[in-house]
Amino acid sequence: NNAGTSTGGGHGATEEGVIDTNFYGPKRVCDAFIPLLDPAVGRIANVGSGAGGGYVNRLGETEEARMLMKGDATWDELVEYVKAKMPTISLDDHGVYPAIYGLSKACLAAYTQFLAKTHPGILSSCMSPGFIDTAMTKGYGASKPPEEGTPAIRKCLFDKLEGNGWYYGSDGMRSPYHFMRNPGMDVYDGVMPF
Repeated sequence: NNAGTSTGGGHGATEEGVIDTNFYGPKRVCDAFIPLLDPAVGRIANVGSGAGGGYVNRLGETEEARMLMKGDATWDELVEYVKAKMPTISLDDHGVYPAIYGLSKACLAAYTQFLAKTHPGILSSCMSPGFIDTAMTKGYGASKPPEEGTPAIRKCLFDKLEGNGWYYGSDGMRSPYHFMRNPGMDVYDGVMPF
């Protein structure tokens, strides 16, 4: 599931369009394809973003952050959370994209954990391709070419994965849900901060 759009950059989508594409889009694809997947070998690979971890990090030690990173949220809880946040969200002055993009990708990561619980035979993962130079990031300083955005995607599609519902950084290493781990940093150990 490589759904991605933003209100900034070359896309200029509406906030509703960002949520519809980045959060509801992968759910629609999963609903259509899960019945066709072999539960013994099937995989779901959701392309997220480090902006999701950045969004959760800015929430601090709150119930919102716990809900998004602990893997206990149901689909309905995620939908209600998104609906509650939409009218109140403001532009993010801490990074490249408006906060709505981070919200959509944080909820996609939480949805990936939900998939792992509800379909334990199918290996579900979420990953960041990295800050790749595309139409969406035009003008924001991304310098990596698109082919450098594939290591984590290839790992989640083809390599042996140690866990189900895990998140991987652009270097293909396990990463946290609650902050953006950059390539070269220690691999995430799975310990939640609170």
